[in-house]
Amino acid sequence: MPVPMLRAHVVRDGRAPYYVPADVPGPDPGRWPDGLPGTWTGAGAARLGLSGPVALADLVAVLAGRDPWTDRSLRTVREGRAVAGVDLTLAAPKAVSLVHLLGTSELAAQVGAAHAAAVSDAAAYVERVALGVRRSRGGVITRHRAAGAVAAGFLHRTSRADDPHLHSHLVVANATQGPDGLWSAVDTRRLFRHAPAVGALYDACLRAELTGRFGAAWEPGPGGRWVLAGVDPALCRLFSQRTAAIDEHAHRRVGHLGGEAVRRTAAVVDRPPKSAGLPLDELRQAWRDRAEAFGLDPADLGRVVGRARPPSPGAPVELDRLEHRLQALAERDAALYPPRLVAAVADAVGPGAPGARIVDLVDDLTRSAARRCPSDRAPGALPARAVLDAVRADGGLPADRSHRADGGVVVHRSPEVDPGRRPDPVDRRMPRSTAGPAMVLDRWG
Repeated sequence: MPVPMLRAHVVRDGRAPYYVPADVPGPDPGRWPDGLPGTWTGAGAARLGLSGPVALADLVAVLAGRDPWTDRSLRTVREGRAVAGVDLTLAAPKAVSLVHLLGTSELAAQVGAAHAAAVSDAAAYVERVALGVRRSRGGVITRHRAAGAVAAGFLHRTSRADDPHLHSHLVVANATQGPDGLWSAVDTRRLFRHAPAVGALYDACLRAELTGRFGAAWEPGPGGRWVLAGVDPALCRLFSQRTAAIDEHAHRRVGHLGGEAVRRTAAVVDRPPKSAGLPLDELRQAWRDRAEAFGLDPADLGRVVGRARPPSPGAPVELDRLEHRLQALAERDAALYPPRLVAAVADAVGPGAPGARIVDLVDDLTRSAARRCPSDRAPGALPARAVLDAVRADGGLPADRSHRADGGVVVHRSPEVDPGRRPDPVDRRMPRSTAGPAMVLDRWG
């Protein structure tokens, strides 16, 4: 099973100075050399009049559930350690971080742009699909799609061990509008349920961006995650001090490296404070010196260029990889909700693809599986076995639709093309605006 592509955790009130320190003068409010000014994003932020760089006072207000302009309450504030927001941390694979921070300036710019595009793609899924609200009337709780996120994005480029680590924090405030226009708290359970899909879509879009920009190739890594081909694994290990520290702590506690749950606990218990460190240019030189001391040449990172042809206009799915994941779930008789299937399909698209195309494919899969095996499980859930059967069956996966104007999807091993099977493809895609189709979104909540 691939390692997580995203870390999601609750943000408590009073945490705003971590993202926008108050004690740093000048145009760049970042405390650390890898920090850049945060940027407001989401339709909810726009409705509150928030745009551009994130100011500390504004972030403090929205995390406290208040309108930063009028100070009116945006949600019910409960006693105790109230949830102020959710931090979705989207991190590039180590090899990608090394190319960004140790490669040539041209490669660094391409990787930075690809990361920004992938974060934007994942944020669009959060806002259009993963974000929701709850309403209660007469003791009956109903769940609805939210009208937009109040979110702030922060780009960081080093780890807590001062290693190269390209990642972004997408901080989603616990306040949003429902379809009735009322402001309230976010349905955080829904957001966490979609977190694996958000991370997988970021990863898939990043692969597609880098493949298209300079011909990056991808291969399965030891943890199951796709890794960038052409980067010496020894270089990745050299600059993974934080991972090594977590493994060491887990080994001391349980006598072996343990599973992902043990490592998550170790990551929190053994977590050092963020270092003020050196300016980024000095860190780069220190990284190059360290690599050369171990006989590794950062100039070799240029080998990542031109290893693959430009991606096809569709989304080529590695069926063996997808079937392997579904088979593991089917053996446990697991229920597959759309977010879980999104994560599985996104991971199976080796060269990557934009999130809209992956959502499009998942919608086809769920409909095909529902027709083959009507489920008596919770709304939206399907038996993993039914989805696996739909994948393996003739016609269970969409055939090559690259003739479509939007690029469509291309799925390997589908023997037939049926362009008349789906005459209305647009209204099943991820909508481009909050006023767009909601058929997929609402039933995915």
